[in-house]
Amino acid sequence: MIAPGMTISATNQTRINLLANNTSDVINGGYGFKNILGEFVLCMDSDAPTQAFFNSGFRVNSNGCIHVVAATDPTDVWIQGLRCSSLGQLVIEDAVGVSFVNGNPLTSNSVFAITLV
Repeated sequence: MIAPGMTISATNQTRINLLANNTSDVINGGYGFKNILGEFVLCMDSDAPTQAFFNSGFRVNSNGCIHVVAATDPTDVWIQGLRCSSLGQLVIEDAVGVSFVNGNPLTSNSVFAITLV
């Protein structure tokens, strides 16, 4: 799993909080989590990265929120079996997970499966 404590729904999607310039309530394992109605969900930042912070190869902001992008590109790379932009942004899709890599759910397009909370 990318982050210890992240939750995966019954449809094999990681439950996340996604905002531009997102902030977290707590950091666990170097990753930000937001408390939403008593549930801590993984924080993701939709802004393009401007700082040089990385955690396990993924680009994060100063609050531990993972920088993400929804589009794939021919220059993408794979980090821990997950597709990332050349800038280190995790490629995500709000779709049902159909397989797993290293405990992380993947969509039918082989990108990180998420659901917004």
